[in-house]
This record gives sequence, structure tokens and C-alpha cells, in this order.
Amino acid sequence: MYIIPKLYVTDDEAEIIDLLVDNQQMPKDFSKDCFVSFLRERDFIIALFFAKGDDRGFQLFIVEDFAFNVATMKVLADSFDTLIDEGFNPLMLTTAKGQITESIAMAATYRLLFSA
Repeated sequence: MYIIPKLYVTDDEAEIIDLLVDNQQMPKDFSKDCFVSFLRERDFIIALFFAKGDDRGFQLFIVEDFAFNVATMKVLADSFDTLIDEGFNPLMLTTAKGQITESIAMAATYRLLFSA
């Protein structure tokens, strides 16, 4: 589902696993919380895996055409702060947010590459 334009979010595990396998990004260790982030064409993708308790399972975020949608990337980064405030794994989410922040910082470079 799109929570705002250009930001797709899902917890549909079949869809997430298919996407991760198709892009050779499937995590290897499911005994602990982890995340993967990568680019697919012009989209920024980040998948979280929560290993414990009621939080168990995947959560997927896709920012379409991310280099041209920096405001959407900032919304995604802010949503990770909300997850941390709600008690989810702060170490993993802070590291994952760092990946988003790095991609925001590189957006101008990616815009040039995508426009070439």
C-alpha cells in the first residue's frame, strides 16, 4: 500500500521474499533482527526483518524514483525514528536510517546519473 505518493509499504511476506530473492538480497541469518537496503533501477528499497516476539516478520519500504523524491526519503527516515520510539530494535533501525540518510546525501549524484 502507498502511505504517501511514491512510498510503498508492505508486510506481505511472500511479496517481500520474492523481491529479495529476485534481487539476491535475502538475509542469511533469521535468528536476529536485520535489514537490507539496495537500489533497483531508480527505486530505493529497504527491508527489515524482526526475529522476535510479536514483531516477527518482514517489513518492506520502497521509495520510487528516490533521487527525485528526497522529501519522501526524509519521511521514511523520520518513520524509523517513530519505530525506535515505539520500542523496536534501536541499533538496527538507526543503522538502517543511516542507509536512508546516505542515499539522501547522494541524491544529486544519482539524479545526474539517471538523467544521463
